[in-house]
Amino acid sequence: METQEIKVNPFFVRCIVVEAVTVIILLLSVFIIGLFSKSYKKSLKKWYVKNILDDTKIEEVLGKDGKYEV
Repeated sequence: METQEIKVNPFFVRCIVVEAVTVIILLLSVFIIGLFSKSYKKSLKKWYVKNILDDTKIEEVLGKDGKYEV
């Protein structure tokens, strides 16, 4: 009988591969949406600007009572 040596890939290599595949799928989906549906792209951009790029005011975090020094 021959003894075979089993090679195990490090965990971080698997994580990098999974992350790369996820990013590629995300970029491809955005590219395809941009190519085929201009109106959906505009509505998606409006949603992104409204919900993701929204600025946070300091009062939302610290409160309005003024007890904190900024």
